[in-house]
Amino acid sequence: MKQFRTLLFVVANLVAATTGNAQDNKTAHMKTIIESQNYIFKAITVYPQGGRSRHLDYGYDLIVTKEKVISHLPYIGKSSSSHYGSGDEGIKFESSKFDYKLETTSKEWEITIKPKDAFGITKLVLTVFDNGSAKLRVTSTNRQGISFDGNIVGGEQKGF
Repeated sequence: MKQFRTLLFVVANLVAATTGNAQDNKTAHMKTIIESQNYIFKAITVYPQGGRSRHLDYGYDLIVTKEKVISHLPYIGKSSSSHYGSGDEGIKFESSKFDYKLETTSKEWEITIKPKDAFGITKLVLTVFDNGSAKLRVTSTNRQGISFDGNIVGGEQKGF
């Protein structure tokens, strides 16, 4: 019986060590992706202000590189104006002029992006957790705020 307890103790410690190492590896991988400034936020759920959350189909994302920020996100909510000639009310833009600020804590990264050449979009705040999940909040001058839940993947998966 004593040998069984010893064996059980050893196995439990090995499992705990393996799980800890896997989490450390995932955190290190996520840190590398975020610090490279070459990643994609894949939106899964949208949370309109004052509305019900909705699960999103595939294809809604925010692409971030050192040179550009490209948004292919939907918009659900109230708008006080629209961009002339735009038939699509989504959050769709490509910005090459933007401020980028990264703040780090032990288990998450907070990234603030302020596009200077995207009509109506004043700020995007992306909170990335060490497991790869993320939350994006979008602030606009002429629309209600909106947020998204999703995941972060490395930009090399998109081929840019």
